[in-house]
Amino acid sequence: MIPGEDGAKRAVHGQLVKVLTHRRDDRGMTLEGFASRCVRRGEVHELVTTDHTETAAGARIDRVGFLGFVEIGCGGVIDRGDEVWAGGVRVGTVLGFDACHFPNHYNILITVPEPLTGPQVGLAPEAEVRFEQRAEARSPGASMNPRINLAELEPAAYQAMLGLEQYLASSPLPAPLRELVKLRASQLNGCSFCVELHRHQAGNGGETDERLSSLVRWRAAPCFSAAERAALALAEAATRLGTEGVPDAVWDEAAAHFDDRQLAALVMTVATVNAWNRIALSTGLVAKRAGSLREHTEPKGTRLTSVDAPDDARGGGEAPQVPA
Repeated sequence: MIPGEDGAKRAVHGQLVKVLTHRRDDRGMTLEGFASRCVRRGEVHELVTTDHTETAAGARIDRVGFLGFVEIGCGGVIDRGDEVWAGGVRVGTVLGFDACHFPNHYNILITVPEPLTGPQVGLAPEAEVRFEQRAEARSPGASMNPRINLAELEPAAYQAMLGLEQYLASSPLPAPLRELVKLRASQLNGCSFCVELHRHQAGNGGETDERLSSLVRWRAAPCFSAAERAALALAEAATRLGTEGVPDAVWDEAAAHFDDRQLAALVMTVATVNAWNRIALSTGLVAKRAGSLREHTEPKGTRLTSVDAPDDARGGGEAPQVPA
């Protein structure tokens, strides 16, 4: 990113194809002189964390942790300073690049307080990875406000969305499971605002840090019940919607654990959170602390609170208080 020369860009994203588990204190990588690199769909690059901060060309990078290999699904330009999200977790920012002996392959160096490995971040194969331009880079000197305020411009439609949230809050699907489904869909869609919101709400509802951190690898985590796994599988299939849609096997497994009304509520919950994800991502809504977020998302003269948040968490919590 060159101040005064570079403008806004789209996010680069892909999926993790292999998790790495090791650290090195004497790796001997060399920082390239280029602050930006173009990547193409189908390329595979390595994600490497480091606590080094020097950006001079040729800087030696020794202390590293390896996250894994990412296959690019949507190509573009990765710049120094871009935020790196993996499995719904903000890992750090791009420091630069180290060349590799493989063709069309880079070690993408990510600045973190302490080198991290894939398992420490809770990563699993197929985890979503995104490289997002910082808000101040998208619009230098501007705040992290959304591009437009839908609550003011389309108040009837926005209130209808809130009404749908309120209706689902009284559905037969257990509230803790609803939040897990919302959080997982938000992770897959790369919506940082929604990930922060639903992680906070799930914690308020009694979810443990262990379970929340394990959600990105729920298939391998022993802390989720068979019913939760069935719901999460359906949520993932309905969010990703490949050419096969939701496979019969996924639906049948969910139907073995939930009755028809619960299944209907599950489908509507997934559809609704995907809509909120797309609203947040389209309008450029960025995760910030509650006080500043609330003023950007509420219609003037209105106070919107999460329908699922406990009474003592409304109005004074540390996370956004609007559904997303």
